[in-house]
Amino acid sequence: MSKKKLFAAVAFEELEDHPALRDLTLAEGEEPININEVMPESAVQAETLIIDQTKDQNVIGVIEKQLDNAVVVKDALNGAQTVLEESTQNGGLTANTAQILQVLTDNIEASKVEPNDYTVEEVIVKPMPAMEHYVYLRERQLNTQVALESIKESIRAFWLWVIERLKKLGDTLLLYYRRNTTLLQLLELRINRVERYLRGINRSNTRLYIERPSLANGLAINGIFPESIQTYLETFESVTNEVFQWHNANNIDAIITQLKTVVNNPQSDIKKIVELMAEVPTVLKAEGAPSAKLQRYESPDLFGNRRLVVQSIADVENASIDDLASDITRLSVRLDYFEPTRPQATKIPLVTIKELYSTIETCRSCVKTLLGYKAEITRITSIIDSLKQFSTTQVNKPESSLTSDQKAHKRLIENICISLPKLVFHPTLDYSTYCANTVRLLTSYVELAARTTLNESKHV
Repeated sequence: MSKKKLFAAVAFEELEDHPALRDLTLAEGEEPININEVMPESAVQAETLIIDQTKDQNVIGVIEKQLDNAVVVKDALNGAQTVLEESTQNGGLTANTAQILQVLTDNIEASKVEPNDYTVEEVIVKPMPAMEHYVYLRERQLNTQVALESIKESIRAFWLWVIERLKKLGDTLLLYYRRNTTLLQLLELRINRVERYLRGINRSNTRLYIERPSLANGLAINGIFPESIQTYLETFESVTNEVFQWHNANNIDAIITQLKTVVNNPQSDIKKIVELMAEVPTVLKAEGAPSAKLQRYESPDLFGNRRLVVQSIADVENASIDDLASDITRLSVRLDYFEPTRPQATKIPLVTIKELYSTIETCRSCVKTLLGYKAEITRITSIIDSLKQFSTTQVNKPESSLTSDQKAHKRLIENICISLPKLVFHPTLDYSTYCANTVRLLTSYVELAARTTLNESKHV
């Protein structure tokens, strides 16, 4: 497989690794598709938007890694605070407790993410007295208090850093979806034009195959383009609708309302938030037995040899708060590539005229769904507001004064605040890129099929 460009007419050097164009290389001898046949008329505008979206996705990816990393940092800081608070009540740090503190701070130092613009540690970890300053009683007491104040300052700086990262995430998501809206509107015009072109077809010729490896790969189901496409169109549309209805405005607002309730009243039922976050679209089916209290769910096969895969909590109701505090950070939603069990085909069969019309209707429906989602992104502001309130009312409470249940409850709230934006917004971002690309390929296929049928008709 060569690295020749799939598209002609416009330079795409910067787009080689863009998710929307991945795996779409040309076979030797295959003619490139004209850019105006695959993308909308405003090809240069579309190219610029895709390049900018790629940059947005890179920024979002870095922030998500930093937030994943933040959970480790937060737990290390809280652990250090507990050690220091208990030590102040017992004459200060001893050699042993100072060594424990060193291990905890080493955990913070070891939690760096690369590549990124800056790490959690460089922003929030404040200097503390060296370990050799805990020999004499008076010195131990004084330096333990200094170290405790340093850790408290680090914790305050940590939550300010998390809030700043969430603001950056929200701003970048809004930028991505604004660009996506323009791209989708251009794609909508393209769909309408192809449909008008399709109306000139009055007969089917399903005996023909089109030699187009790039499209065959991008639209493959388990390695090949299906002889009958209707079932897979219905699956694609169903999964698309459920992904964007899954964390819709009502669902996000319910999570935020319950989060505010829990922050204001720690005795309220925090499991309700976890239940809302752990919901799984009905189109996904459980795969295998639960592993370590988590359950894997998969969608049916999607175009491009993809499946939507969700890892969720198997039984929220019967799980302990302590377990949920760990499990909430392991929830994930991703669009997985699976290795086909059949050899990759290079030819695409012509489907019936009825199925070509169904393809166009599916493309139009999916674009409408994608365009309707952008308003939900503004909810990230409410999540940030809840986190601000939590950080001012909960974070500075002495860790050593909390019972084990209270610590687990507090840790679960912290992990929800850090994990919620990624869990709610990343799936729609990842899937919207995939969905828009698939719609673009399906639209290109319909036009190519229509032209091939018309050409063959002239020779009958």
